[in-house]
Amino acid sequence: REVQLFNTGVVQLLEALMPVLSSEFPKLKWRCWGDPAAINKGSEVDAQTPHQVMAVRGFHVEPGVQDWFTRKEVIKQRLSKSIDGQPAVLISRSGCPFATEGILGGYRYPMSLDGRIGGMPLKNELSHLLDAAQYIATKEFGLLHGLKGDEQTPRPRQERWNPLSKPPTPNLSRIDY
Repeated sequence: REVQLFNTGVVQLLEALMPVLSSEFPKLKWRCWGDPAAINKGSEVDAQTPHQVMAVRGFHVEPGVQDWFTRKEVIKQRLSKSIDGQPAVLISRSGCPFATEGILGGYRYPMSLDGRIGGMPLKNELSHLLDAAQYIATKEFGLLHGLKGDEQTPRPRQERWNPLSKPPTPNLSRIDY
């Protein structure tokens, strides 16, 4: 379940989050992970950090792993893992519409004129939510195995599989036995 707000502060986020937690998850305990940058001093008006503001309201936030390549690999490993032939992680389209949109292509990478895809994602309206998921995943799950290869090397353009697309129509004019 996601709670996504735009152009608001941490207090407004908590005001939106509390009713969701109390009505949809009343008996559950929760753990909080966040952007390590939120440990830094707040604005010039208020010296409290976002983590301090959250702690006063009962949300003790631990910083996630800052290294982007590690965060990306943790998510990639978890989304490709299966248990007894079933996906290890499920994401609800109705409960997590922005996360679903991001995972299905909204979390984008820059592309050069020659078609190579850059190594770091673009910042957009979906990247903050998926970055937050990465902070959670690095602390909740961790790496299943090490990082693969040189993650900073731009990758050649690849066609991405879209799980919402229809399967290809079989070529019935050719049947192999």
